[in-house]
Amino acid sequence: MADYLRTCSPALALALQGGVQLWSADIFKFALVDGVTVYYWAAWDSDLTVGSTVYSSRAPWLERSQWNVSNKMEVPSLKVTLAALNDSFAGGGNIKLQIHNGLFDGATFLLSRVFMDSPGNTVALGAIDLFGGNVSGIELTGIAADITIKGKVNLLDQNAPRNVFQIGC
Repeated sequence: MADYLRTCSPALALALQGGVQLWSADIFKFALVDGVTVYYWAAWDSDLTVGSTVYSSRAPWLERSQWNVSNKMEVPSLKVTLAALNDSFAGGGNIKLQIHNGLFDGATFLLSRVFMDSPGNTVALGAIDLFGGNVSGIELTGIAADITIKGKVNLLDQNAPRNVFQIGC
């Protein structure tokens, strides 16, 4: 059973057991394939600092779908919607145009939930990682981009061996 538990800080475990009122927010991390660029965003009304990382609450705004955890051989997926895409982004660029040109192609993704004992105070309790994966598809609409993320087990969906040489029928 212990393999299915998520780890958290001792302070968060104590707060959860003690019935203390807590606030929580989703935080999103997109790491691009260039190995250098990482975007940190928060679904909160102000920027959040978790450890030494600042998660921006400014545009684009993110929403996510729910996902299911299963003990079957299926790839979990999550849909993240980036809204208000006509605003400036990354040094004056238009994020919608950048996404169209492949900004998130092959990017890795991590969804975490940060817990707070008072609104905006992330120092004491920390965060729990909820879902990680790779960007697998993007659909642009007039005011948003729907990004589909598939879990890391998607990497196992390959032929083994990769190259099969055989006589044709």
